Amino acid sequence: MRHLGGGIAISFFLTAPVALAGNTLLSLRVPAADLSVASTTGVPGVGGTAALNLDLAGLATQIKGDAHASRRSTALAGVNGKRSAAVEVDSTWHHGIVALALKAQRKLDIDQHDGPTTQTLYVAHSDQQNDSTHASATLTVTPVSGLTLTATAQNTSTSTVQSETFVGQKSATSQIASSRAIEAFMATWKPLPQLTAEADATLAEGSLRLQNSSLAQLRWQAAEPRLALTVRPFSGARLRLALDRSVVPVSAVDLAAWHAATGDLESGLRPNTADEFHAGLADQLGPVSLKAAFTTAALSSTTVLAEGPGGQIPQSITGGSRQSAHFAVALSMAPFGFSHAKLSSHAAFRHSQIRDPVTLRTRPLSGEIPSEASVRLTDAVPGSGVSFGLDGQMGTRTHYYQVAEDTAISNSPSAGAFIKYNPGPFALTLSVNGLGGGTLQQNYLYEGSRAGQLAAISRSQLSSTTIGLSFSKTLED
Repeated sequence: MRHLGGGIAISFFLTAPVALAGNTLLSLRVPAADLSVASTTGVPGVGGTAALNLDLAGLATQIKGDAHASRRSTALAGVNGKRSAAVEVDSTWHHGIVALALKAQRKLDIDQHDGPTTQTLYVAHSDQQNDSTHASATLTVTPVSGLTLTATAQNTSTSTVQSETFVGQKSATSQIASSRAIEAFMATWKPLPQLTAEADATLAEGSLRLQNSSLAQLRWQAAEPRLALTVRPFSGARLRLALDRSVVPVSAVDLAAWHAATGDLESGLRPNTADEFHAGLADQLGPVSLKAAFTTAALSSTTVLAEGPGGQIPQSITGGSRQSAHFAVALSMAPFGFSHAKLSSHAAFRHSQIRDPVTLRTRPLSGEIPSEASVRLTDAVPGSGVSFGLDGQMGTRTHYYQVAEDTAISNSPSAGAFIKYNPGPFALTLSVNGLGGGTLQQNYLYEGSRAGQLAAISRSQLSSTTIGLSFSKTLED
């Protein structure tokens, strides 16, 4: 069943298996073609997927195509149209101790907008095209029982072209191109059924290029080693320990801001890099499912906003630390007489420290949520097709730091509920979310920078309550 929240989904399924009998070298199968016509939150669209499976001398290959298009028009927002197309090729081959996996993907997204032209300098037309290509090859060798050696090479490239035409002005075109090449080597050893050891190293290099009226580019290299140990001390339990290095490439937004402020062709920004230790525990104790995870990291490089030529610019700083802990508990209520009921909860705690380049004092990472928690209770009426649930979220607060501004966003505790009727041919769901909640945004503005005096405080309040109704139905042969 294809289910689109807040809308109507009608799907048609076509299955036509084809086999070439008597030829063991080649088999051909067309497993599925799926065409859907849908309307979701007022956006009509059409789309479909199709897959072709080939088996040539043991090389199993699936070729999958996907295409969708939607269009929406309103008096205030103008006309918005989106189109996407993707082709994926996935091949696997296995012989004795050797296995080979080949993957390739090409995806194109086009987003067009035609806005009202009655307002001065309003966007009359914009066109954004995202083109991405991904290819990888993975060779796996199992020389002896319990030992697996893997080598992977992959390349990913993306290109985004943005064209905008403003009323009374000429059109402007900008292009963002990025590429990333990875070589990874991994060894997995399982000396005992209860013990698994993993070691791998990833060598990565990439580039980021921005082109509009001027040019900005960045090249980077990184090595990411990792060691992991997984222990299953008894049935249902798993303990995992890992040491690794995390590398997050510089974003196009940060590179553009750097170039706009400095005018330098080559950026001095570095990828965000951290050396991390992870510990995770999962266990199943009868009706109770437990999961806990802890991470501590030493930050080698972090991107923050600092003072620079002409104002604030992204800057890479060294030093700092980050810790986080996550806990999840799920309880089946069957032992208490509620066979279809389930109670689940989640909590997360985070703490970080970096040296602020503006105030020269320590502070948390920008955007970090120190703590959050949620709880959810679901149940169903047996044989009726009716299910329902309640949930609640704890309030959260986070800060976003700029050179001369500190933005604090606070979310109040909220609750939600849903009821769903699904007798089989269709499903109808009514949901209410964000009851009692709301978002308070406070902007603290400083004279010169956050190292100076507080100049002003602005506040804005937004309700978070939403009501949703969705209906879905699938037509099948």
